[in-house]
Amino acid sequence: MVQPLFGYRDGVSTAGAMNALLLPSGNTFIADTYVNHDPSPEELAEITLMAAESVRRFGIEPRVALLSHSNFGSADCPSASKMRKTLELVKARAPELMIDGEMHGDAALVESIRNDRMPDSPLKGAANILVMPNMEAARISYNLLRVSSSEGVTVGRC
Repeated sequence: MVQPLFGYRDGVSTAGAMNALLLPSGNTFIADTYVNHDPSPEELAEITLMAAESVRRFGIEPRVALLSHSNFGSADCPSASKMRKTLELVKARAPELMIDGEMHGDAALVESIRNDRMPDSPLKGAANILVMPNMEAARISYNLLRVSSSEGVTVGRC
């Protein structure tokens, strides 16, 4: 749907959407909120890399968490495997990117929770890019965070 209208730049075959929450506690970006219903690991890897590039344009160091109901291998199911494969693909293409997963949302946002489960995580501080396994999770998360924050600015709204 997007490709015939706008095309893709060289080396990109996936479109994605990212919403931003500019909160007093920090900026949080959520992907993919509008384009891919159930992206493959390859699509999620491209979406993750594009999100990190976009966040860098704001002068912000990307700190990426790949979210799941599984926490660092605690469940072996298709969605958790998808996020683990996404991590592998992203690390191969951007080894310098601060990224980890698959993990719960609380582990993504609270370093002490993450360190209890994965003390050697390369992700430091709160993640500022939350990559969801599918559009449902992304939209639900974005809207919950949007309405639960009494202060701040949201960018993008459905």
